[in-house]
Amino acid sequence: VYDTLNLSFNFIRTLTNQSWNHLKVKKIFLQQNLIESIDPHAFEHPLLHYLEELHIDVLNNGSLEFFCHG
Repeated sequence: VYDTLNLSFNFIRTLTNQSWNHLKVKKIFLQQNLIESIDPHAFEHPLLHYLEELHIDVLNNGSLEFFCHG
């Protein structure tokens, strides 16, 4: 299990349900990306068992719907 994955200041636009396959991490940082869509299942099993913090500070547009599970 890793402590932190920092993907801030990249050009990430989409997070799918396959984005975190087989990843075991406690904190994910996604600030300052170009995120336009997040799959409602993007942070589910197996990541959900490990993830404690998710940081998304700046969104590309105000129309993004964020789904919160659990």
